[in-house]
Amino acid sequence: MAFLHMYFPFTHMKIKALTDTWAQTQVAIFPMFIQTKKNSDGSIKRWETGPDIGHPIIDVENRMPKCSMQQCVEAINFIGKLVS
Repeated sequence: MAFLHMYFPFTHMKIKALTDTWAQTQVAIFPMFIQTKKNSDGSIKRWETGPDIGHPIIDVENRMPKCSMQQCVEAINFIGKLVS
């Protein structure tokens, strides 16, 4: 949730406003393949503190997650299958 709060604050506020009990709110999210930060040895860099401890750190550029062209094509194809 820290990622959502930091990079998508208005979305976070809207989701939070859907219910008085945040823990019971369920949100459906389309799968999107995004790049994670890497350590110098190439392994995935993970949060060491805070509420997201142990989770991968998403690589962002200008407040948006980074993804490759191939990842975008795969996401578009996935969404296309849902509506066809």
